[in-house]
Amino acid sequence: MTVHIQNVDEEFGVKFGVKFGVNEKKVLLLLSSNPTISATEIAEKTNLSKHGVEKQIKKFRDLGVITRKGSDKNGLWVINKE
Repeated sequence: MTVHIQNVDEEFGVKFGVKFGVNEKKVLLLLSSNPTISATEIAEKTNLSKHGVEKQIKKFRDLGVITRKGSDKNGLWVINKE
């Protein structure tokens, strides 16, 4: 599966005071298109390491870009666009 990054608005990162790279945009796109996706699945679809994906998710959480609703197993990711 090829992840197209044009759907992540260029100004989205500005709101959080950062500029997102290509891989970060891929991860955000997958999280927004499939809120129940796991770090392992993201790694497989983006050809990134699982550890690298987990670091990006932690960064997004620390910046307030995403939040987790529910449990680790049955929860979902919410992109904080506002």
